[in-house]
Amino acid sequence: MPSAERPTNGMTDAVASTNVQVLGSGPAMAMASQYQTGAQAAGLAALNAVAAQHNQYMQHRVAMVREVTAVLPSRHRSRPRRQPHRRETVDNDVIQQLADVISALRKDDTDTCDC
Repeated sequence: MPSAERPTNGMTDAVASTNVQVLGSGPAMAMASQYQTGAQAAGLAALNAVAAQHNQYMQHRVAMVREVTAVLPSRHRSRPRRQPHRRETVDNDVIQQLADVISALRKDDTDTCDC
């Protein structure tokens, strides 16, 4: 006949010990998961910021190239491609126009800088 006393064998102690260990490590695991999620979110935010900065840089360069090609005389844009053995000379007025555009772009960059 089974006794009405509570068993005190090693199996009961092992189960109780395991339950205490699982319950005790739950909050630590939750905090670790929260920290890991926060670190992942911060990393993705930094990655998105770098990608946005790169896209803005490329848009700025495309705008500059369009402005420079608009300033250049049309005879330079419509010429057929020259043979590799020929050398092409650039007029002084074209060089001056490019220098003016570059100085205007530099002035514009320093005016809008939020540094």
